[in-house]
Amino acid sequence: MKFDNYDRISRSLEILRDGLSKYIETQLKANYKDEWWQKGIIKPLDEASKDKQLKNDVTPENCWNYLDLSQLFWIITYWETWNSIFSKNNDKYKKQTVFNLREIRNQHAHPNKKFDAFSNEMTTKNLDSMIEFLKGIGRDHEAEKIRVLKNKKFSNVPYPRNNAFVGREDQLLEIQNKFRQIISSKKNIILLTGLGGIGKTQLALEYAYRYQDLYTDGIFWVNSASGFQEEFIKIAGNFISNYLFEKELREDEVVKLFFEYLDDNSNALIIIDNLDDFNILDIPIFGLIPTNLSGNVLITSRKGSMKSGDNSMEVKGIAPDEALALLFSGTTRKKFFENQSSDSVDLEYAISV
Repeated sequence: MKFDNYDRISRSLEILRDGLSKYIETQLKANYKDEWWQKGIIKPLDEASKDKQLKNDVTPENCWNYLDLSQLFWIITYWETWNSIFSKNNDKYKKQTVFNLREIRNQHAHPNKKFDAFSNEMTTKNLDSMIEFLKGIGRDHEAEKIRVLKNKKFSNVPYPRNNAFVGREDQLLEIQNKFRQIISSKKNIILLTGLGGIGKTQLALEYAYRYQDLYTDGIFWVNSASGFQEEFIKIAGNFISNYLFEKELREDEVVKLFFEYLDDNSNALIIIDNLDDFNILDIPIFGLIPTNLSGNVLITSRKGSMKSGDNSMEVKGIAPDEALALLFSGTTRKKFFENQSSDSVDLEYAISV
């Protein structure tokens, strides 16, 4: 399931339709009151071309589920609704703005091989136009969804970045170097092992934030402590149903689509945190085996290696200098530490500062 610029525009047009329909519904009902259906929907579309006219099964109750973008664009720019309602928008958008959005929709529906409407440059420009318009009509929720699609920065990392994180530079670099080597060896799993509380999760967290720009196809965090398979299905469902398609799908469908997405968009990072039973990775989830996931997979566990020859790293305690830097991360302690060395500092006094 390749998710390219064409797909990003497709998904964004769906989101634009949702936001625009809610905006038009609010404006028509506020201005036309009980006559909104006749004046705001029936009359404009009766005067539209045949392809934009209402189908017989569309009613006032279900119309917002059925009206497509071409119909919505017509309704908002129809001379009567424009003059009486939509032109009075405090200059948040012009009629030409709507015409430009309509052109994006038309280019998507009827691609022109001579004109690359889905180049990176054009895709970014078109998504920016949708975002700006949606913000202008007060649909920030939909604008944010398109912003995520524009930046290709899906992430469900459950913790904020730890600004007090210090040290472990060699380990962070080692993880990145191992993943680079994995490209050729196709062993895409790195295991961080170590005692409980030693800092495995914090190391994985810092890696996710530090190298997030490399993972343009998404960062997916699975907390195995809550049950690996349950969490995996939930995360796949959230991503596939809410991010890519925004519709409810069966669990087996979302897992299948998630695997397909990673197969075709493998510049992704999957972090499996607190995994204590490696065997669970070989148990199929709706027929698909987690160890076959594409992308870079980073696992934290208190257990030893998964199998001989795997890419495992033991996370140990931080070095004395790094421990002192962490200890003196507060303002008062930092001032004290600036005049000390790791060899001469009085740790008992330092702790009491």
